[in-house]
Amino acid sequence: MEHERRILGSHFTLRNSGGAPILVGHAAVFDSDSELIAGSFIERIAPGAFRESIARKDDVRALINHDSNLILARTVSGTLLLREDQRGLYVEINPPKTSYAQDLLESARRGDVSQMSFGFTVPPGGEQWERGRNGRPDIRTLLKVNLFDVSAVTFPAYPDTNVAVRSHSVFVGHASSSSGSPDVQLRRRRLRLEMLAAGIPDSSEDVALRRRRMRNAAMDTQHADPQLESYLSKRERQAERERAADWDRV
Repeated sequence: MEHERRILGSHFTLRNSGGAPILVGHAAVFDSDSELIAGSFIERIAPGAFRESIARKDDVRALINHDSNLILARTVSGTLLLREDQRGLYVEINPPKTSYAQDLLESARRGDVSQMSFGFTVPPGGEQWERGRNGRPDIRTLLKVNLFDVSAVTFPAYPDTNVAVRSHSVFVGHASSSSGSPDVQLRRRRLRLEMLAAGIPDSSEDVALRRRRMRNAAMDTQHADPQLESYLSKRERQAERERAADWDRV
């Protein structure tokens, strides 16, 4: 199962415990919209999403920038405390006296590093998709996740989204291609184009069917910006030619 990583409204601060500094904060916040992912959907975390992972006492590490060489704490050693509260995933990190950990503490004191990310996998039935309405993007709600790390991070970003993009493609593939506003249809076309150009397979359709649907969408979708419409159609045709050439070489 592939891993995903996110920063969803999460921050940490320094606190003293028995004279020693610890990092405390929330690695994730419930019911908070993410930024737009892949130009097509947003994510939310439902309360209780981490409950089973915490109750199972999963072996979770605290890292710097998700680097397994820069470990700060670990649940099985008792140096990392995780729990759900009303706000989200609460984290307490008791860092070691290593040089990289002390560098992080200094950066945290200065306010240069103040955000957190979490790494996870989604088990079967652990996500829910909702169609966007009135031009709004589709919504992916994380209902249950398997947690494997929390990290202090230097940049708020959304790395490792391919798993979510593939999941969204299945949702979009089962939806009616003619439904939704023109803006929603355009976002879906952009997603299909990104997937095709990146070589991400759509598990709901074979290659030939996906190409036919993209051509039909190019003819049927109406949008107020003809220049953008023309550009997307050209890029779709170019991406299809590149993929066809790749398949011919296999």
